[in-house]
Amino acid sequence: MSGLERNGKVHWSDVAVASHRALRSFDEFIQPILVAEGLADLGVANVLFLLNVSDGPTRVVDLVREQRYVGSNASYAISALIEFGLAERHMDPIDKRVRVIELTPRGRKLARSVRRVSIGDADEIKRALEAVSAFESRCVPMRAEA
Repeated sequence: MSGLERNGKVHWSDVAVASHRALRSFDEFIQPILVAEGLADLGVANVLFLLNVSDGPTRVVDLVREQRYVGSNASYAISALIEFGLAERHMDPIDKRVRVIELTPRGRKLARSVRRVSIGDADEIKRALEAVSAFESRCVPMRAEA
């Protein structure tokens, strides 16, 4: 039952449910790429983490902060990417206390493949991203009110 079916009220939780369903659809969408690359066991969460890593070395603390990852989840994702040969982790050359992650050639190839098959209409994608931003913005005050 969607929010519109509950006494005419709409709920932000329905957006979360739809987003989760969309992620499952995205997982199905990228499966042929993962299978072709011998990565059928790589979960969609790890693919999304990979897509958040920039082309060069990326500080793990920055990824965690900017993408709102729980530290332990980021650690698991990084370990999976390393295990599949998609990324490497090493110390930041500037600050030895900080770890950086960098995609391997195989990881960059996977990121390019996923991005290539997910090209779409710019206006449609812009509207979708704006809707996600509105949802995210609404959830921050909801967290504070809880």
